[in-house]
Amino acid sequence: MAAGADRVELCRRLDLDGLTPEPALVAAALRRRLRVHAIVRPRAGDHRVDAATLARMGDEVALLRRLGAHGVVLGCLGAAGGVDREATACLVDAARPMTVTFHRALDQCRDRAAALETLVALGVDRVLTSGGPGRVADPAGLARTLVLARGRIGVIAAGGIRADNVAALVVASGVTEIHFSERLQVGAPEALPAAMAEIVRRARAAATGR
Repeated sequence: MAAGADRVELCRRLDLDGLTPEPALVAAALRRRLRVHAIVRPRAGDHRVDAATLARMGDEVALLRRLGAHGVVLGCLGAAGGVDREATACLVDAARPMTVTFHRALDQCRDRAAALETLVALGVDRVLTSGGPGRVADPAGLARTLVLARGRIGVIAAGGIRADNVAALVVASGVTEIHFSERLQVGAPEALPAAMAEIVRRARAAATGR
């Protein structure tokens, strides 16, 4: 919050690409008056969901809603390599009135354009994407995603975003929302807020032309 971020994507186990945070962590973040968007991912691995996993995700969504989280971040893929429409619809309905972001599972879809249309139809609010299958944000791919979105769904750029590349990414792609993470440096925890603030400052300057 001190660095100027608008919201936080809250999770645990970053070494596993993020799992659902514990209730105590969610409550602590909310006490800081942050807009908390919590990831809903009960296990590591792929994003396919069976009945048991979907039930667990539904329980986690319900708990996050009761705790007062502002949004959930999730992704469900089907066997055919696209969005699992039924599972996603179920979780979107369970999440309201929280906002719903479909995470970078989108980038694993065989037909990203078709997947985006499915998410629009299901009422998903935002997608988190690098603009393609790579792990590093692709400005051209993000620009294409914005064209496909046509303002019907938010597009958050993600993947390897740092202070030295964020301005060029914002200008080249046209994105207005970015997702990034910073890790505490051993022996220098005070460097974290400054590093985050610099990314936010450069992103906003690039977006406004200042």
